[in-house]
Amino acid sequence: MKASRSTRMEDHDHGHVTSSYNIAIANRRRLKKKRMCKALLDFVLVVAFFVAAYYFYESRSSNHMFDEHKSGSISSKVINLAHFLSSNSDDHSDVTSGEDSHAESILTLNVKDVLGNYASTSLGENDGKTSQTNDIAFFLHVPKSGGSVIKDIFSTCYTGLTRAEIVQDLRQLRILPNRPKYSVAQDAARQHHQEGEGALMSGLLRPDIVFSSSLFDSLEVLQSAISDPDLRMRLFIMLRHPVERSESIFQYLIRATWEPTFFPALAGMTRHDVIHHGILDDNWLTRTLTNSDISVELTSNHVEQATKILRSKFLIGLSYNIEESWLRIRDAFGWRDDTGESHLCSENMVWKVSKEYASVSADSKYGLEQGSVEWQLLESINTFDVQVYNNAIEIFKEQRVFFQK
Repeated sequence: MKASRSTRMEDHDHGHVTSSYNIAIANRRRLKKKRMCKALLDFVLVVAFFVAAYYFYESRSSNHMFDEHKSGSISSKVINLAHFLSSNSDDHSDVTSGEDSHAESILTLNVKDVLGNYASTSLGENDGKTSQTNDIAFFLHVPKSGGSVIKDIFSTCYTGLTRAEIVQDLRQLRILPNRPKYSVAQDAARQHHQEGEGALMSGLLRPDIVFSSSLFDSLEVLQSAISDPDLRMRLFIMLRHPVERSESIFQYLIRATWEPTFFPALAGMTRHDVIHHGILDDNWLTRTLTNSDISVELTSNHVEQATKILRSKFLIGLSYNIEESWLRIRDAFGWRDDTGESHLCSENMVWKVSKEYASVSADSKYGLEQGSVEWQLLESINTFDVQVYNNAIEIFKEQRVFFQK
């Protein structure tokens, strides 16, 4: 009896140990599974963060607010571009590759070499090589400087013109839809893109105006798109005070909740935070005109080069004087308007924008007081752009003679 009871107790103890062991194993498995799930969740969150950061960065390059130049061999890019643009010019500069800095590579080029294939702002200075009816207008869209108004005028009032834009991410020239009669051109352009062809500037696909927020990268795209050597581009631009432009971008960043790329954290950022994190570009205009990316340390030479390019190649418009600016643009390109409806439509749009601009400028809630701490902070990252802008105002005055009747 005792042996039987002892055996039962041993079996009971063995069962208890086995049960405890199984429970321990199960607990370990649950703990391991829990840790794996947590690790997987952490991994997903990290990946999601980097994906969101990537798309936010990419959106800065593709939307109308931002267009930062990509890092890379600027020297080789400029050399190839200079060779193309100076191919129709008698004035060639000896440009060699090497270990030169980005700034030196662009500044050693003569303005005529860089933009030699593009008509001067003055029709009288082009020696009959350009005409109002055959030239293609190229609009360099400076973010938050009135460029969207210009684009809206063309899409709303001048529907008979074929518009195109440079798609930076795809490095393509895309024909923009306007009216049903241009659907053929749009489909043909899409077919060219799919087949990897670049010759879009012929026949039905020849645009009257091209929009872009970059200069030299876009010229590379146009290099492959221009099939007619006699076609010339004429450049024009709308400018705004760099501090006002940066403030407009800042206000957009912290308020644009409707944008898919909006980050809630931006809503609580100060101007100092936005500048510190590199969200606001510094000296965007100077860098764009001299093809200098953010790794280049700008100097007064860049200001001089940018000013030369504006004076020799661009018809300049100013956002604070958008009415006169638009009339100059319209007259310079001679777009036909047999009924007068397009001109009247554009003048009404410009008049409304001019009134809104004056109203916003007068409202202290939306503007910065010149010389204030906030103004000085934004001016500190636009030192060179302010100089270029002041020079552009003088060029705007000089160009008035082109339109005196």
